[in-house]
Amino acid sequence: MAGAGGPSPTDPHAFTTTTTLAVTTTTIDVDTGLADYRDCLSAEGVSITEIPKDALGRPRMADAFASVDLSDRHVVDALETCGRHLSSGALDLSSDPDLQDLVQIRLERFADCVRLEGVDGFPDPVRDFDGRGSPFPVNRVPWADPGLPSAVSICSERLGAP
Repeated sequence: MAGAGGPSPTDPHAFTTTTTLAVTTTTIDVDTGLADYRDCLSAEGVSITEIPKDALGRPRMADAFASVDLSDRHVVDALETCGRHLSSGALDLSSDPDLQDLVQIRLERFADCVRLEGVDGFPDPVRDFDGRGSPFPVNRVPWADPGLPSAVSICSERLGAP
């Protein structure tokens, strides 16, 4: 027996429905992503050269950043702001697990090299880096370390840019 103010046996049954919203993923081609990234950096006041690609069509980011002061906090902030353009698929390695593994190994060697060059606080690369976003946790890179630019330059030359 239903109490006062409670449901009546003649009330219609309550229905609950659950729907899952559709997820849309937009990917862009490499050239568009790189152009958008470069334009964003320019709008943030950071000028880089055209981003060249190697024989396999992969961007050579280190070449484009050769003349950029990566110890400048304004540059770091711009890289974080504009990284979304690379997260849209322009550098996505997930479709090629072998290449992703090779990139991970090179990033680990690069981090080891930077630490050997005296930047003790340089972090390990992001685990299972898939080519999107930053390969290193940006908030853990010791940007203020005066030896960082030199170590990055030496290691990039020694190992080839990661």
